[in-house]
This record gives sequence, C-alpha cells and structure tokens, in this order.
Amino acid sequence: VNAKLNFLAGAVIIGSGQYDDFTSEWYANVGTLLVTTVAINIFAPHMVGVGMYFLRKIQIMTFNGKVQMQLNELYLGPEFVPSYRYGQTLTTIMVSMLYG
Repeated sequence: VNAKLNFLAGAVIIGSGQYDDFTSEWYANVGTLLVTTVAINIFAPHMVGVGMYFLRKIQIMTFNGKVQMQLNELYLGPEFVPSYRYGQTLTTIMVSMLYG
C-alpha cells in the first residue's frame, strides 16, 4: 500500500508510492487509514442488524393483527445466512494479519 517498487519503474501504476519500507511516516499516513478502514469494517456490518432489531421491536409494539401466525413471524426475525458475513470477516482478518 503506497509502496515504491523500483523494479517496476513506471511499468504500472501499482508500486509507484513514496515509501520504500514500513517507516514511521508510513505508519503515520497509511497505517492510520488502514486502521480506520478495518475499524469501520468491524462495526459496519452489524449496524444493519442492530437497526433491524429496533425496527422489529417497534413493529411488535405496534402490532394490531388478529392472527397468531403474524405475531410469530415478527418474533422469528430474519434468516441468518453465514455466507454473507464470511467475505467481510475474512477481509478484516487478512488485512489485520498482513499489516499487523
């Protein structure tokens, strides 16, 4: 990330950064952005679930149906699909292991 790779010397855009190694300047500039991005990636996927939880609670409190099956569906909640979360989790782990 933002590394200067002399052996590529203008061949590609990747590797044309200003840092030769992981120096204190790299950590001050690039490292801070990486930590911020990882922190956002840790908390952001859960915000949808938290929002849906409160929306579901409001729906339960304002429920005026007459059929027990409708009330049961409100208490069930959404289906949990692990494959949706694996990509986000693996990305966070990979970035943490690579730069940690």
